[in-house]
Amino acid sequence: MDSELIKKVLSRAIQEEVSAQELYSRAATETDDKTLKAMFEEMAGMEREHESKLRAILEGGVLSFDATRITDLKISDYLIERPLPQVETIQEIMIFAMKSEKRAHETYTALAQASVDAEEKELFSMLAREELQHKRGLEEKYDDNIYQWN
Repeated sequence: MDSELIKKVLSRAIQEEVSAQELYSRAATETDDKTLKAMFEEMAGMEREHESKLRAILEGGVLSFDATRITDLKISDYLIERPLPQVETIQEIMIFAMKSEKRAHETYTALAQASVDAEEKELFSMLAREELQHKRGLEEKYDDNIYQWN
């Protein structure tokens, strides 16, 4: 994989992180529930941290990621996602977020599998683990805060 393609992939990933930050920040302002507000603010912060990591990698920095194996809870795998312009409720925002993290994980996993360069393979594998960790965190929050309402 050439360096220009990697730069494009990382730039797109940064855009996705910024979009997620905006979505979570909006959700935090739209809820009166203090627990959900704190949860969405935490999620926006998590996406800001991921954006910073991606920007550092894009600028040539080498970062270490947690290599701990993450178990996918698969809660969101069985939920129906609405397109972003139609997302209105807190539950829909959570479902959209979980599905977005799943798509990002699958994209990075595919890029890691397609990479022949060991360094690229490790980079995309680390990014895939990060996204799976985000998905798991969202699924835990969904289970604790939203799923119980249904």
